[in-house]
Amino acid sequence: MDHAEAAVVAGWDLRLVVLSYVIAAFASYTALDLAGRVAAIGGRSRIAWLAGGAFAMGVGIWSMHFTGMLALEMGMPVTYDILGTTLSMAVAIAAATLAFFVVSRGVVGIRELALAGPVMGVGIASMHYIGMAAMRMQASVRYDPLLVAASFVIAIGASVAALWLFLRLNRRDLTGGTKTLLKGGSALVMGAAIVGMHYTGMAAATFTHTGERAVPANNLNTSILGFGIGTFTLVILGLALISAFIDRRFSAQAAQLEDSEARYARIVANAPGMVYRLVKHQDGSIALPFVSKGSREIYGLEPHELQQDTSLFFDAIHPEDHPSFERALAQSAATLSPCEWEGRVRLRSGEQKWLRKASRPQRQTNGAIVWDGLLLDITERRRADEELKQSEERFRSTFENAPIGVALVDTEAHYVKVNHSLCEMLGYPQEEFIGKASSELIHPEDLDVSMRRLNQALDGEISSYDLERRYVRADGRTVWHLSSVSLIRDSQGEPSHFVCLHQDVTERKRADEELKQSEERFRSTFENAPIGMSLVSLDNRYLQVNQAFCEMLGYSDKELISRRTGDVTHPDDQGITTTRTRALLEGEINRDLVQKRYICADGSVVLALSSVSMVRDSRGDPAYFIGQ
Repeated sequence: MDHAEAAVVAGWDLRLVVLSYVIAAFASYTALDLAGRVAAIGGRSRIAWLAGGAFAMGVGIWSMHFTGMLALEMGMPVTYDILGTTLSMAVAIAAATLAFFVVSRGVVGIRELALAGPVMGVGIASMHYIGMAAMRMQASVRYDPLLVAASFVIAIGASVAALWLFLRLNRRDLTGGTKTLLKGGSALVMGAAIVGMHYTGMAAATFTHTGERAVPANNLNTSILGFGIGTFTLVILGLALISAFIDRRFSAQAAQLEDSEARYARIVANAPGMVYRLVKHQDGSIALPFVSKGSREIYGLEPHELQQDTSLFFDAIHPEDHPSFERALAQSAATLSPCEWEGRVRLRSGEQKWLRKASRPQRQTNGAIVWDGLLLDITERRRADEELKQSEERFRSTFENAPIGVALVDTEAHYVKVNHSLCEMLGYPQEEFIGKASSELIHPEDLDVSMRRLNQALDGEISSYDLERRYVRADGRTVWHLSSVSLIRDSQGEPSHFVCLHQDVTERKRADEELKQSEERFRSTFENAPIGMSLVSLDNRYLQVNQAFCEMLGYSDKELISRRTGDVTHPDDQGITTTRTRALLEGEINRDLVQKRYICADGSVVLALSSVSMVRDSRGDPAYFIGQ
């Protein structure tokens, strides 16, 4: 082999080698960023971003390739065929288009990656070798098949990895900071893989001098080509990133606006009542540009019916409430203060409702006033308020006019409210009663049991109780009251106050005491009488006997109480005794006085003068006999 056919000894410009890696990494980052936009949007915008992203990525890979080729120093001039150079760029763009197409479809399966990755890798490797074939120089090129195969493997591996990263980084569960870090790291790795493929392909080439001169026609100068490629690549990638950044911002704002509008629509749709916008123009005309679907519930009308005919809105107002509505609207318009109104409306169905209107005005630049407001159906609330008012009126009337004393007492046992009857019972005017402690009125001897029962109620042991106790009147006299006390709790279940009902039982207590004393006098007289006395039931059984009667017959009181009168009456006197007893029962005689013989416990007979009277109950019916 002569000198002309000797192998070319090549060197490398390390600055351009580093620049080629920077371009590869920058192109990878741009591609990853643009892939996010392609995956995030749809419609025609997706097609535009797919084309733009594919062009930017393809140009970036192609620019890295030629920057790396310019880094090769062979000591001879090198030019490039325009057709071959253009074809290599088209192949790079086509490979990038395939990548973005896969991303836009959201392909994640192994089968899809196994198919698209190799096609894309072969395209990128082909771009490299087509670009090298476009070189025009005084040398021929031979390739090492093993290294060529290695460059294709690297290209395919990088393509599969790029597709996987595209899809991985577009997951919605990744936060902004995490996604940016992953995107930057992935761009560095992808850049290294792309550069690795290029320089493996360059290492596969062996250049040999041929002694022929390159044809200069229709070829590009390397200096001009290097400057143009660098400038063009930086502009394209920079514009792509800026466009993606701006579009992302606008998309985020549009998404926020859309989300806000959706939230507003949900709020309006789910809000109780009817949301509306009322406009009063300078000429006095009124329009309803917006009415929510709540109009169906409020008026029984569709929103468009009210919008088309505002008289349906105003004419429905009850004639008696129309002036107050007009005043509220006019005052709001004059002062730009909130407009609030409650009134009745009559629907076309004849139904009458109570509505509450609340709106806030805003004056427009054209002089019109706009109210954004809400109409609520408060019919049930008004009905409940009226029922509560009537209930309170009934309670007040019952409280004030009750014939018994009624008091409301707080949990500290102070009077909060008392009625007229209680004031009369205890002799205090109402103004002196309020705030007075019940302990000031309850008799000292009854105070302890009163406080004990009150505390039992507060502790939840009892909810109500009845208690007879004494009170000291304003004039110092003591009266007896039957107090019925109930604890009232609030909505949280906490003690609120007591309701106390008072009945004056002084006369009954006095009568009970007199009866008790009368019974005591009778008992003492019965027991201590010097003559025999007995109480006998209507069927002639002894109910009670005194000591004198027992001594007269020689029986104990227990023995006599277990016997009938006939058991101790002489047989010859039983007939007359039975006859006289029947006469008493039938009312023929009021008192029986007869001599009769009694059989004593020892069998002896005694003669006694027996006086028997009938005792009747409160209804006048026979109760028992008393004999002496």
